[in-house]
Amino acid sequence: MVVYSILRKISLMLIGLLITLSSMTFAPTAALALDSDRTTFIASGNTYYVDCTSTNSGTGTIVSPYNSLSAVNSVVLEQGDSIFFKRGSICLGQFAPSGSGTKTSPIIISAYGSGIGSPIINANGQTNAVLLKNMQYVELSNLELVAPGNNTTARRGVYVFAEDSGDMYGVVLKNLTIHDVRGYMPSTTGGGSNSSTGKFKNASGGIVVEAQGTTTPTAFHDMQILDNRIYSVDRQGIYFWSNWCKRPDLSRWQTDCTANWYPHTNTIIRGNQLSDIGGDGIVPKMTDGGLVENNNLEGFNVRSRSYNAGMWTANSDNITFQYNRTSGGISTLDGMAYDIDHATNHIIFQYNLSYNNEGGFFLFCPDGSNTKDFIIRYNISINDRAQLFLQGCGGEISNGKIYNNTMYIGNGLSPTVYAQNGSPIRNVEFFNNIVYKTGTGTVGWELTDTDFKLDNNVFYGLTSIPNWATDTITEADPLLVYPNNNDPRGYRLQEGSKAIGAGVLINSNGGKDYFGNLVSSTKVPNIGAYEGNGVLATPEEGCLPSLTIANNTANGIARIMANVSNPCISNYKDLTLSAVGPAGVKISPATKLISTIAPSETVSTEIVVHNALNKPVDNYPIDVYVSNKQGDKLVNSLVNLEVISSSWTSVDHEDFENMTIGQSPNGWVTSGNSQPVITSEGDIQALKLMQSSTINKSVWSFPGKAGTVKLVTRVKAGQSNMPLGLHYLDAQDGEILKLSLNLSGKVSYTNAGAFIDTTTAYKINEWQTLEAVVDRDTSTYIVLLDGVRVGKGTLGSSTNAISKLRLQVPSGSATGSFLVDQVSISEPNVVVPVITLALDQSSYNLEVGDRHQLVLTEMNNGTETDVTSLSHFELIGNDIASVTEAGLLQGIQEGVATIRVVYQGITTEASVVVSSKNEEGLQTIFSGPSVIKLGEYINIRFGVKKAATPLTAQDIIIRYDSNLLQYVDVKVLAAGLSIVDTKSDTLGILRLIVVSKGSENAVSGDQTELLELQLLAKEVAGDESTTIEVTGAVFGDAEGNEYTAQAATHVINLETAGTLGDLNGDGKISIGDLAIIAFHYGKTSSSSDWQLIRVADLNRDGVIGLEDLATLAQQLLE
Repeated sequence: MVVYSILRKISLMLIGLLITLSSMTFAPTAALALDSDRTTFIASGNTYYVDCTSTNSGTGTIVSPYNSLSAVNSVVLEQGDSIFFKRGSICLGQFAPSGSGTKTSPIIISAYGSGIGSPIINANGQTNAVLLKNMQYVELSNLELVAPGNNTTARRGVYVFAEDSGDMYGVVLKNLTIHDVRGYMPSTTGGGSNSSTGKFKNASGGIVVEAQGTTTPTAFHDMQILDNRIYSVDRQGIYFWSNWCKRPDLSRWQTDCTANWYPHTNTIIRGNQLSDIGGDGIVPKMTDGGLVENNNLEGFNVRSRSYNAGMWTANSDNITFQYNRTSGGISTLDGMAYDIDHATNHIIFQYNLSYNNEGGFFLFCPDGSNTKDFIIRYNISINDRAQLFLQGCGGEISNGKIYNNTMYIGNGLSPTVYAQNGSPIRNVEFFNNIVYKTGTGTVGWELTDTDFKLDNNVFYGLTSIPNWATDTITEADPLLVYPNNNDPRGYRLQEGSKAIGAGVLINSNGGKDYFGNLVSSTKVPNIGAYEGNGVLATPEEGCLPSLTIANNTANGIARIMANVSNPCISNYKDLTLSAVGPAGVKISPATKLISTIAPSETVSTEIVVHNALNKPVDNYPIDVYVSNKQGDKLVNSLVNLEVISSSWTSVDHEDFENMTIGQSPNGWVTSGNSQPVITSEGDIQALKLMQSSTINKSVWSFPGKAGTVKLVTRVKAGQSNMPLGLHYLDAQDGEILKLSLNLSGKVSYTNAGAFIDTTTAYKINEWQTLEAVVDRDTSTYIVLLDGVRVGKGTLGSSTNAISKLRLQVPSGSATGSFLVDQVSISEPNVVVPVITLALDQSSYNLEVGDRHQLVLTEMNNGTETDVTSLSHFELIGNDIASVTEAGLLQGIQEGVATIRVVYQGITTEASVVVSSKNEEGLQTIFSGPSVIKLGEYINIRFGVKKAATPLTAQDIIIRYDSNLLQYVDVKVLAAGLSIVDTKSDTLGILRLIVVSKGSENAVSGDQTELLELQLLAKEVAGDESTTIEVTGAVFGDAEGNEYTAQAATHVINLETAGTLGDLNGDGKISIGDLAIIAFHYGKTSSSSDWQLIRVADLNRDGVIGLEDLATLAQQLLE
C-alpha cells in the first residue's frame, strides 16, 4: 500500500512533537489557537500524486509522482484515499479510477500545486476524459477535461456509470471545466430518423450519468453537480439516463427501457455555467426528487438542431427547477428553454428566466402518457420566438397550474402564445399571467380545448384571444418598468399599472415572487412575476442602462464593441464604461467616462484587448461593465475572449522566387491536365492554379509539425465561380484540416472533416492572407482572413504531425485562376512579460482642501519605472475630489471616491477618503487595525470624543462595502451600555440602537471604546482597499435633546495572505507550521473554534485535511 511519503519522512519528528504539543508555546498568530486535548494525528487514507509533465514514472508520491493515467488507473482506491493532479500538467487518455469511499471518508480527486489553471485531462481519442464506473462516495473537482472527436462516436467529459451495482451514493462533481467534447451527433440537422443519436443510452456530452443492468436495480442517490463550467460540447450538457425506466406512465423508449423504474433520487444540479451546447442543456431523467437551480445556459441545440431543449425532464417525479437562466436556443426542433416531458408527476418550474430562444419558452410533450400535476409560476420570458408554449407529441396534460408569469414579445416577433398540436388537455389553469406584445408582428393562439382555463390575465397587444377567457385585461398597458432588455428587473410594474393588486388568490403560492418579494396567502396579488408596489422607470428607482457586446478576434488583439443604452424615462449621468482582464493583459481604453445618455440613446465604444500572456492561443475572461459615479457596478457582460498571439517564428517558408516562369514549382509535386506553374505578378513570383477537365493540384512537403502552429497562405482570387482547396495533411495524406475559397465566393473550413461555409466573402483580384492557427491541446483550429477570425473548427481524424500542404482546383470549365504566394508554417514564441502597476499608496485620506501628488510605478519583470507622466488619471466620484492630468489629487468635500489610473491599457485603482477639517464638537471615532489578510476577522472599536453633555442614547448607522466585508457581530466594551436593537442588511448597512443603563453610565468626554464591531474580510481576488464609515450618529441626553456627531471613517487594506502556510508568523515555512495543521487535523467549519484555527485551512474548503498537509509538506521540501 502506497503511503503518503512526505508524512512518512517527517513522522518521527512529528511523533515527538505531538506528544508534548500541549505544553509547547507557539509564536502568536492572528487567528490560531491550539487545543490541548488533541495530541494525535490519524491519516484518513492514502494520497497519490500525478504529474504528467514529469519525465520519470514515479511511485505516486509528491516527490515521485505518477506521470501517466495508466499508472494511477492501476491503483484500487479505498475509503479516504485521494488523487491529486498537478496544475499546469496535461494528461492524455482516459482517467478511470476504481474503488469507493464512504459517507464520512469519501475518495477525493482534485488538483495540487501552485500553477495557473486546472490540470488538463485530454481523452485524446478515447471515449471519456474521466470514467467513474461503479464508484460511490467520490468527489471530483478542479480539473479541466477535453474529449476531442469527429461527432461519429461517443465522447464524454465525465461519465458516471453503474451497472448491476445497486444503490450508489455520494458522487460529487464540482468546479470542473469541460469543453471541446465532440461526441455523437445526428448526421443531418432538422430531425429525421437519426435525430436521437448522441442521447438516451450511451449518450455523449459534458457530464453523462447512466445506470444500466439486468439483475440488480441500480441508481445514483445524493448526486451533486455543482459550479462546473461546460462549453462547446456535443451532444448533451448534463444528462441522466437509466435502462431501469419501465413503468405504466411511460409509452416510449421500449427498446431501451428494459427494466422496471428504479429512479435516481435526491439529485442536486446547482450553479453550473453552460454555453455552446450541441444538443440539450440540463436533463435529469428517471429521477425522483431533484433540485435544478442557479444554472446559466447560453446557447443550446447549436449543432444538433434536432429535438433538444434547454432544461427539462422526462419519466421523473418531484423535481423543482428554479433560479435558472436559459437563452440562445437554436431551431424550432424543439429549441424551447424549458420542458416538462412525458411520464412526469409533480414538476415545478419557478423563478426562472428565458430569453431569445428560437423554439420558445415552454414545451409540453406528454407523448401518449400523462404529464400531470405540474406548476409553472413566477417565471419571466423575454423575446422567445416560435411559441411561448407548445403542447405536442400526443398524450394528455392534466391538473396543471400556470400562473404569475410575465412574457414579453418585442418588435418584429410573431410567436403563438399557446400552440396545442392535437393532444388533449384536462383541468389546466392559466391565470395571473402577463403576455405583453409591442411593435410589429402578430401574436395569437392555437388553442381549442376549453378545459385550458384562462382567467384574470393581462393580454396586451395580442392579435386574438380565446373566446372563453374571463376577466382579461386587454386595453391597459401593464406598464413594465423598462422592457426589451434581458435584465429581469425591467419587467417589474410601474406606478399606475392596472396589474397591481389585480390578481386572484392562490393557495400554496410558493411564498415569494421572481424577485424574492413575499407573496401573501391572504392579500390579492399582482398579475405577473412581480409582487410589490409600482416603481418609476428612472435611474433613481433602479432602472439600469443596458449593455450589449459584440467581439471579434484578429492576430494579437481582440476588439469588443460595447454598446451602452438608456431604456429609462430620464437621463443617465456620470457613467463609466470599464473593461478588466487578467493581470498583464493590455486593454485600451480600460475606462471611458459617459457624462450623459438621454432616454433611448446608445453610446458605442470599441475596446481593444491585446494578447500579453504566454500562450499562442489563449482564452480568458474580460469583464465589461458600466458603473455609476459611486463606483457601483450596474450592468456587466463577461466576454470570454479567444486571443491569438502576434509573436511567431517562421520555421518553413515558400515564396516561389527564383523559380522558372511557366514551370512547376521546385520541390512541389504537381499533377493534372493544367498543372500549377510559376507566374509573375508585378515584381513578385507566384504559383498559378487553373481549372481543367481534371483535378489540378500541387503538393508541398515539409518537416512535420505536431504542436501548435500557424499556417499562412497569401492568395489572390481572379473570380468567385471556381473553388480553391488548401488541404493540410499528414505524411500519409491523412486529413488534418481543409480550407477553401468556395464557389459562392465565401471562405469555408472543415469541422471534424465536414465543411462549414462561413458568411465571410473573399475579395476578387486582391491579395488576401488566409490563416489557420492550430491548437493541438484542444484539437481545434481558428481560421482567419486578413487577420480577422472567421471560424473555428475541430481537427480531422489524423493526430499525426502536419507534413503537407495540398493546393488544388477541382475539375471544371470555369475560366480564371488563383495565385498563391508566401506560404509559411510558424511556431509560437513564448511571451513572458507581465506588467503590473502600483500607486504610491493603497488608499488616500485627505481633509477638504488637502493635496497629494500621485505616483504610479510600472513593474515589469522586476524592473520598476515611474510612469506617472505617461498615465491617465480619473476619479469615480469627482464631486468628492479632483485630479489633474499630472496626477495632483485634491479633496473637495466629505465623502469617498475612487481614483483610477490607466497606463497602456492596464488599470489600477485606490480609494480616496475626504474628511472635513477638524472642528470643535461631538465626534465619532473608529480605531483598530488598518491591514487585514483576506479570509481573516478584524475587530474595529467605535467611540466618541468631546461629548460635553452626558449622553444616554445612541442611534448609529455604519456603512461598509458588503462585496469586501461581511458583518459578523457587535459587542459592548463600556460598562453600563446595552445594545437594544441591531439591524443589518446584505447591502452593507448596520444600524445600532444603544442605551446607557442609568445616569451613572452615561457617555461623556472622550470614550473611544464603546463598542467593538467584528467583520470578516471576504476572499476576493487580489488586494483591495475599503472604508468603514459612520453615515449617521445621533445622540440623546436626559432632557431629550439630540446631538448629531461628526462622522468617522476607517480605511482597511485587504491583502492576500503573505507566505501561504506561515501559521506561526515567523516569516518562513517550517516544521512548526506543519505541526499546527497536524494538531487540528479533521476540524471543519462547524468546529467551535473555527474562527481561530481557519488559517490552517490552506485550500479554503472548510476542512483542515490531507490536502492542507500535502500543500505545506511540499513547500517544506522545496
